[in-house]
Amino acid sequence: MMSKEQALHKAERHFSQLKKLVEQAIDEEWRVDQFERSSFAELLDLGYALLTAMVAAHGNGDQGEQIEHQERTLQRL
Repeated sequence: MMSKEQALHKAERHFSQLKKLVEQAIDEEWRVDQFERSSFAELLDLGYALLTAMVAAHGNGDQGEQIEHQERTLQRL
């Protein structure tokens, strides 16, 4: 599993690519649909990297053999 830091670094790279794409689209006077088509995959990759960072920061979710929830002790199966 990727660490939070690795995922955030990857997200920064994707964001940098998006900024370059925006600058290119402005300079070359792309239509909106051209920019949308070109940026969609990069936006998905950015979102995935950010989600990966959040999940990595939360760990594997193991809270032990039992947890307290709504004033009840729940046993792990």
